[in-house]
Amino acid sequence: MYERTIDGHMLREMLAGGLANLKANADEINDLNVFPIPDGDTGDNMVSTLSGGLRAVGDCDGGIGEVAERLSGGMVLGARGNSGVILSQMFAGIACGLSGKVYADVGALGAAFARGVEYSYASLSDPVEGTILTVMRRATEYANGRITENSTPAGYISDYLEEGGRALEDTPSLLPVLKEAGTVDSGGAGLLALMHGFADVLAGRRPAEDRGAEAAERSAPDPASCSRQRPMQSSRAGIFPCGRYITTSANGSSSWARRSPSLRCPRRKRRTWQRSCACA
Repeated sequence: MYERTIDGHMLREMLAGGLANLKANADEINDLNVFPIPDGDTGDNMVSTLSGGLRAVGDCDGGIGEVAERLSGGMVLGARGNSGVILSQMFAGIACGLSGKVYADVGALGAAFARGVEYSYASLSDPVEGTILTVMRRATEYANGRITENSTPAGYISDYLEEGGRALEDTPSLLPVLKEAGTVDSGGAGLLALMHGFADVLAGRRPAEDRGAEAAERSAPDPASCSRQRPMQSSRAGIFPCGRYITTSANGSSSWARRSPSLRCPRRKRRTWQRSCACA
């Protein structure tokens, strides 16, 4: 069934995978936060909002419409911060689009995502481009434009991430405060982290938190030698599978580098952003 359609059970699994990837990347997303207020809590707010939705879903074994409705109610009630409110409205629109359905094929999924974009824009009196709104709109329009009779949910999310990555890269050109800070939109990065979790589940990969815990366990040093070794950094899965960051030098040139806690924007001492690449 899951190759062509998604039911309530699979949606719950996707949401759990998305939450796991959001949690795994919350610190990086927080560090990107400069708009509308640079309070460094975008990742935490998105995690809290989605967590509230999943608590409302609980063990619901209904169809995809019922699961989406419960999720939406929990997210709207527990939404935190601007990013959380917009994310909750996106899922409110998705729930509206899936209302009454037991399962959804790609066409129904695309229509629901489009409704999510409509709800998100309508929830704001003055929608600003260069934010999570731009990323979700462009990603949805691109993915919907590529739907064919042979499309699968996994292919749809893959297309969503492809354009979403490009849209995220473009956010500094649309919002001056991001360009000045040398970063991309934190809410957009959080949305892609969530969708990468969806993609992991649809591809049969384990949630980011599970992979990170296993990697940390494998790399743990021998207790007998701990006193002779430097403390190890915890393992955490990246927003993009390759775990790469783009680093910007003082003269504006860019280069790829592996994730490291020391990779900071030289202008604002923030972690630099992740973007889509050939590995994603």
